[in-house]
Amino acid sequence: MKRIISAILILSVLLTAAVFGGCSKEDQSDKQLTVYCTTGMKQSYEQLFKYYNSYCLSYSKFGRPYQISFVEFENDEELYKKMTTETMAGGGPDIFLTAQYLPFEKMIGAGAFMDIDELLEREGYKIDFSELNEKVMDSGVWNGKRYILPIVYSARVMSLYRYSLNAEDMFDKKILPDKNGYTVTYSDIKNMLNYAEKSPLFDYDSYGLMCNLLYDYMDMKEKKVYFDTDEFKENLEIIKKLHEYEVKREESTKYMDEEELWDVNDPLFSNAQESFRDFMGRYLCNYTEESFFPYYSEESEKCNVLYKGISKKKTDNRGYIELGIAINKNTKQSKKICEFIKFSLSNTGQSHMTSPYNGFAFGSSFPVNKETFEKRLRNAMEFEFVGGDVFANHDSEMFNTYVEIARSVDDCGLYSGSSYYTTSIIGELIEQYLNGKLPQNKFIRQLTSATKFYLEE
Repeated sequence: MKRIISAILILSVLLTAAVFGGCSKEDQSDKQLTVYCTTGMKQSYEQLFKYYNSYCLSYSKFGRPYQISFVEFENDEELYKKMTTETMAGGGPDIFLTAQYLPFEKMIGAGAFMDIDELLEREGYKIDFSELNEKVMDSGVWNGKRYILPIVYSARVMSLYRYSLNAEDMFDKKILPDKNGYTVTYSDIKNMLNYAEKSPLFDYDSYGLMCNLLYDYMDMKEKKVYFDTDEFKENLEIIKKLHEYEVKREESTKYMDEEELWDVNDPLFSNAQESFRDFMGRYLCNYTEESFFPYYSEESEKCNVLYKGISKKKTDNRGYIELGIAINKNTKQSKKICEFIKFSLSNTGQSHMTSPYNGFAFGSSFPVNKETFEKRLRNAMEFEFVGGDVFANHDSEMFNTYVEIARSVDDCGLYSGSSYYTTSIIGELIEQYLNGKLPQNKFIRQLTSATKFYLEE
């Protein structure tokens, strides 16, 4: 616990220093906007900004000074050290990416980011937010101010593989329905564990599910936690049992040969974002090579069921920001940033950002611009391809269910899976609880204390 408090105090000092850092008066007119990234992060996001940089040169009057430049670092530690030092001195990158492991809620509270609505108004830019997905865009608003700007988002979905060892049992015992669109809750996991055999339930580990559980029972904007409820305690125990099942299953398969492992390693559920990346993203951009369609065929739809979740309630339809930005309060390049924001939310910018050339292909990620969403969807419905057993069956129940889930997301979080909070602040507590080194009551007590201190100090 002392280690957690120490980490939070150091973080608070750095953030406070950042807010009251010096202000440079250096002329910025010929300087490009900057984004800091590691080599791996650059590979994921570079294409998104390349098109904007080309746009600045070819289609706009602004030219090179309005482009975005990547400042590249070898690793996260080097990046964050440089970022913190410069921000404290009144500098730092102009744009922060939500994909970076930063304490965004703390930085918002410390005043490190610009209010984007205020910025746009001051510079004379008008963005019609009614043309964007309101529920998703609201996720960036804190205390009436827009500090985070979502650009693309994802829905919480997963696909069930009908032919895994566990699936037949789940259907026969009516633990899960053989129906697209069903919302899987934590209670469903409890029921599944009672009948699970040798194959894994998920192709991602329980740590990520634990992180999402914590987000479901806290309100970072209001700085409130709900860890003392019976419902949370029950769901917490379910995730722990899932972890124990994973450990036991891994131990039991340790000495199996390759053929035996093949029979037991098919997970019941997979992350649907990954499998749908090719299924929808490449279809929607009218690729015609058969090699680009490894995941979708008539047979693949027969093999899978699409579910929502995992959620607290059957009525939940939660999503999360796949890519968003925040603006450094120290920036001296307000007009340039407004141009980038305008482009990023436009139909042109959104169409490019959700193309298969980027890491946010439509189908695994979705544009916040409603017109772009429907345009991409129309492209899909009009496209037909036949090659071998692969074809575009966009009139299928699974396809329509998936699109409707994405369109009707009613709550969008800043994170999915791990974040600065779940790794640097409470990561050790999570590991201790999942591995049986902390009893539940002690875990909740320390979790509550660390989280409140993190949010409030």
